[in-house]
Amino acid sequence: MLQLAKAYDVDTDTLMVDAGNIHISAELIGSVFGIPSHGEPIPELQKTNPSHLAIKAEFQKKTTSQLREFVFACPMETEQQRMRFRRYFILVVLKMFLNPTSQQTISPWHLPPILDVSNPRRFHWPYHILKWLRDAISKFQDENRETCGGCMFVLLRLKHGPLHACRVPEPWIVEWTTNELDKKADYVISQLIKEMQLAVHIE
Repeated sequence: MLQLAKAYDVDTDTLMVDAGNIHISAELIGSVFGIPSHGEPIPELQKTNPSHLAIKAEFQKKTTSQLREFVFACPMETEQQRMRFRRYFILVVLKMFLNPTSQQTISPWHLPPILDVSNPRRFHWPYHILKWLRDAISKFQDENRETCGGCMFVLLRLKHGPLHACRVPEPWIVEWTTNELDKKADYVISQLIKEMQLAVHIE
């Protein structure tokens, strides 16, 4: 995974791999996930907004385990409970998949998407996934960090190119078979082991 982050040109949003350079765009990310590459911007957290501050106080610093436990146990009887469930569910998806970080707790990056959950589909998710990924890789490269956040799955998926015999243009992810996923998982694990061994050797 770290090799993908090192091979990413932040200035041009280009993933440089042996098979050729891949320009990463919101449209391309939308194709990977099968979601529209358009929509409204996600609102920013306003420090003078009481409701925003209340959401920040409730969710910031919660762990992934706490979020998952609430999602499974959350009551859904009232509209207020359903809105609360949406916030927890979105945070779980962000923290574990769309915008993971090295921290075990929710970071300020994760809060804006849950400020207004009345209709999450209206937001331009591919654009923000790209922005989060770019910011994470930029910090990784500039600060020489040992880990890199962001949705690295997108880069991993694009690096390996079109799936074998895949005739469905989008969403490509649904065409992955169990066997193909196992192969990708084995590859990722092997790369992580190599990186860990290298880190130990350097130390």
